[in-house]
Amino acid sequence: MKPFAICSDNHYHQWSAFSTINSDGVNSRLQHIIDETKRMADDLESRGGNVLYFGGDTYHVRGSVDPKVLNPVADLFEELIERGFECRMIAGNHDLSDDHSNKLGNASQVLEKLGCKVNVIPTYYKDHKLVMLPWHPEVSEVDKKLKHLGKKEEMDYAIIHAPMNYVIKGIPDTGLDPDKLKDYGFKKIFCGHYHSHRNFHDKVYSIGAMTHQTWGDVGSKAGYIIVDNDEVTHVSSSAPLFVDYDKDDDCEGNYVRVNLEEATPEEIAKIKQHVMDQGALGCIVKATPKKSGGVRAFTVKSGTSTIQSVNDFIDSQSKDLSSDISTLKNECLEILREAETAEE
Repeated sequence: MKPFAICSDNHYHQWSAFSTINSDGVNSRLQHIIDETKRMADDLESRGGNVLYFGGDTYHVRGSVDPKVLNPVADLFEELIERGFECRMIAGNHDLSDDHSNKLGNASQVLEKLGCKVNVIPTYYKDHKLVMLPWHPEVSEVDKKLKHLGKKEEMDYAIIHAPMNYVIKGIPDTGLDPDKLKDYGFKKIFCGHYHSHRNFHDKVYSIGAMTHQTWGDVGSKAGYIIVDNDEVTHVSSSAPLFVDYDKDDDCEGNYVRVNLEEATPEEIAKIKQHVMDQGALGCIVKATPKKSGGVRAFTVKSGTSTIQSVNDFIDSQSKDLSSDISTLKNECLEILREAETAEE
């Protein structure tokens, strides 16, 4: 069997933070994702393979794709197909205008006209003994389907788009359980949706996003996967990362956030200039002005993620809340994601 490549959560988008417009009129951060997709294809080609699997969230903004995104992405896939690659993809939640996967509401469906295989229903590929399951709003239904398919002898691999536990710290464990998935009968299961690569038992994998996209990706492992004779290799992204400043070595070629308790405007400007002088592509400094008044009800500690800070706050108020805590945390997570999109 020839090797194949897997990526997920490409989120092709007209990103605004730290972006510029290149000589072709393409958003620089969109170009990074396109370049990483080509890098994956080049890598696979050098290993003798030609099938690229995309695990969902091809696009970013639900229900809306900017023509300045649609056209460069169409050019990308047209080029890949002309080079002899077969591109197989499933719908992720960001690709859909509805809750459920369907052709009419899937933004990625247009790529089928270029020759991509776009799947909005569970689809089996005999050459790799691989089944692809698109987004479904009910995790229990995905779990049930996987358990059923795993019993079939011809099923070696599965690629899905769904939340999975233990991938991102602070998210309640209401997704698929990798400790259970490993016993479903597949050799390997690859899961898109959360933006960090994880390996569970050498059998269940969170694919991770192709690149870093927002401050929510700080500390996550981005890139793509090569599968060759059941050996799984994760190749880290070469695109700029979103990082929290710890030392000057973090700065070169990355987007850097400096977290401070307090600082004057002069200190903030000096720190930002220092970070940019160390080669950062962009920098923000988060600090409370030293002369500002008022009392904050809840302080976000330096280096603490927004998700974790919100969850800590909910836990601290749990005695006064009538809502289910896990449900409330998930709702807050979705609001934070929407805020990140609006911020861009």
